[in-house]
Amino acid sequence: MQNNTDSKQKRPGLIRQPRVVPNNPNPEAGKHQVEKSKDEEIKKEVSTQKKSNINQQRNIKISTETKKQLDILLKFSNHKFAYELIDSMIDVYVEHALDHDQKRAFKTLTKILSD
Repeated sequence: MQNNTDSKQKRPGLIRQPRVVPNNPNPEAGKHQVEKSKDEEIKKEVSTQKKSNINQQRNIKISTETKKQLDILLKFSNHKFAYELIDSMIDVYVEHALDHDQKRAFKTLTKILSD
C-alpha cells in the first residue's frame, strides 16, 4: 500500500514556466536583412549567369566540314584565332547581306545585349 501512496505523492502537476512574450524587432533592421539576402541572391544568379556565358563564349558547335573550312580560311587570312575570323565574317555579312533597316536593328540589339 505504501508503494501506491508514494507514487501519488511523487506525481507532479503541470510544470509552470514563465510566460514567453515575443519581442518585435526593429522593423527597419528586418528590412535591411531582407534587402541583404535579396542582394546576395541576385549576386549568386549573376555569377552563375557569368559562368554559363563564359562557357558559351568559348565553345561553339559546328560540323566537321565547317571546322575544316574555317581552318583553311585561317591559314589564308591574317587572323590568328577563329573568333577573329568569325568576327570579320559577321562584319562582312552585316555590311553586304543586310538592308539598311536590318543593319540598324542589328547594331541596336548588339548594343543592348552588350550592356
